[in-house]
Amino acid sequence: PPPPPPETDEATIIIVDPPDESTVAGSAFDVAVQIAPVNPEFFTESFNTTDSRVCISLDGSPYNCWPVFGGKIRFINVIDGPHTLHAVLQRRGTLLPSTITPSIHFTTVEDPDIETPETEDEDEGEEDEIDLDKKDKKITLDMPSLSLTVPPEKVTLPGVAVQFVSNVVATDTDLFETHFIHQFTCFNIDLSTFHACWSIFDQGVVPYITGLEPGLHTVEGVITHPETRKEIPETGFETRTFYTAGEKNEAAAVVVEVDVDGVTYEIPVVEGGDVRVQGKYFCGSRGILNEECPGYVERKILEKAGM
Repeated sequence: PPPPPPETDEATIIIVDPPDESTVAGSAFDVAVQIAPVNPEFFTESFNTTDSRVCISLDGSPYNCWPVFGGKIRFINVIDGPHTLHAVLQRRGTLLPSTITPSIHFTTVEDPDIETPETEDEDEGEEDEIDLDKKDKKITLDMPSLSLTVPPEKVTLPGVAVQFVSNVVATDTDLFETHFIHQFTCFNIDLSTFHACWSIFDQGVVPYITGLEPGLHTVEGVITHPETRKEIPETGFETRTFYTAGEKNEAAAVVVEVDVDGVTYEIPVVEGGDVRVQGKYFCGSRGILNEECPGYVERKILEKAGM
């Protein structure tokens, strides 16, 4: 019999879609990868965690990530022309340089067969609507909307990563799910040349981007259209700003330490960050329900800043 595989969680990634040296029609495409572990059992045990991911960089952008064992990613609003993609694995929150793939090269070109349906603006006071053509039958839905819960406005995030927690509001949730079941919420960081998208209905998949430069960032978001895969601009939220402190808090103006249940946490705050929001965000993200927690964190930050 063949010898057993070595006891290692090493694996290689192959980007299979879009194919290398291919041409993609339109400004939207899905990414598919294959993961080949040396020892599937060890790999599964090591990577089956909520902070282990597959991450993709488009044209040298920060990494857009989804769980190793579930989810997928789409890019929309990609400009026409040549592009590159490469992938890497993240294990327990840390990118693994040894797993970085060679870059694939492909080209996007305008697809004249794809048109974005126009939305209808009715009388003032009525909601915008979206029309879908289904088997010679036109279906009209009230326009859904996307709101962003996390990160809050002007919060400082530790490190170089951000997770987006959002909420989709639809007046008829059953009808929305029926027709948007395969659609995505999409986010644009720092006015980049594309939106990265995650499936609306993939339970447990939280949009995650890492490799951001320390400092100020902006994010915009939209929902994709069931017929065109393009964005529906009317579904978006106002531009949100947030900060990243950097791997060593190099962008932070103040760093305070807070003890919670015997564990000491560092809370970095970048100049321009909202101190009150910082307290609420820290306490909420740690599940601390004590009403005094946000005020305590806020005072600690102000004391450290000499205010």
